[in-house]
Amino acid sequence: MKVLYLIPCSNHKERKGGVPEYSKEKSILNFLTNTRDLLKNTRREIFKLIKEYDKLSEKPSNKFLKEGPDLGGKEEGCCFMPAIKRYKGKLYTQISEENWSNRKNEVLILSGLYGFVYPEELIQLYNLDLEFHPEITKKWEDTLTLVLKSFAKRRK
Repeated sequence: MKVLYLIPCSNHKERKGGVPEYSKEKSILNFLTNTRDLLKNTRREIFKLIKEYDKLSEKPSNKFLKEGPDLGGKEEGCCFMPAIKRYKGKLYTQISEENWSNRKNEVLILSGLYGFVYPEELIQLYNLDLEFHPEITKKWEDTLTLVLKSFAKRRK
């Protein structure tokens, strides 16, 4: 039986590099059925809140954030990178690429912007510390529970 590990994203992110093309292939959205639209729509709502709040939209990491297909939009000119390469905190730098690739269990990353993402899922550069934005945290409460339940049911 596979174990599901939930790990936090990182405030430290790789700013350089990435690709302009988005691939749904490694996205959790591609795997979900019942809660796909819920997760995609919540991602879009969070993106819009980031753009509305001056303190968030003016952060260097958020200036180039676009409503691309990863966030349920169609905007082009995004710069994507797999989550495990984008996140640069201690947890992520301690795990080798080989260990990420050869893991035997499921891993989901909990992100303030994306909700749940697969480690290989393509994400944009962003900065969102939920500790200082309880209104954004509130938006995720019900969505995360429903997505996680749906994910777990599909894995049985």
